[in-house]
Amino acid sequence: MNITKFFSWTFLGIAFVVFIFFSGIVSLITDWWWYQEVGFTEIFIKSLSAKIIVGALAGFIAAAFLLTNFLFAIRSKIPWLIAIPEALVGLSISLDDKIVKKLGIVISLVVALFIGLIASSSWQDVLKFLSATQPRRVFLRVFSPHIFFRTGSYKNAYSFIPYCLRCHLHSTRQS
Repeated sequence: MNITKFFSWTFLGIAFVVFIFFSGIVSLITDWWWYQEVGFTEIFIKSLSAKIIVGALAGFIAAAFLLTNFLFAIRSKIPWLIAIPEALVGLSISLDDKIVKKLGIVISLVVALFIGLIASSSWQDVLKFLSATQPRRVFLRVFSPHIFFRTGSYKNAYSFIPYCLRCHLHSTRQS
């Protein structure tokens, strides 16, 4: 009887997880097929790996912080009590430290999982921060001779920058 009960609960748990994540799995597969068809699988893999890395890192940091905080709190000498209203029992019930420890660890890990899932949605911000350009690079990219060569005005490339500076100085002098 216990084996069938175990397998039925396992089946219900797996069905519940599949039901919750079904739309996410379908979305992931269709995105993979679309990026493959268009020829941009590298972009899909980079975004997917960024989501996984950011989520796992944030979840790990949150779990380390929450578990450390909880384990320091569990070492306190104050017993864990549940205060039930006097109308029902009138006494406080002491909790077993083993139950509190197991429950606290599970709750900390679940909260860390949700923090990781929330943080994984910020993968674009992390990639923007990691591949940000400095102002000098932007200036060189905009006014590089290669741009002027492509537009056909390569000989005027070096006279364009002083012209812009003169226009700026002239406009600031008039005001």
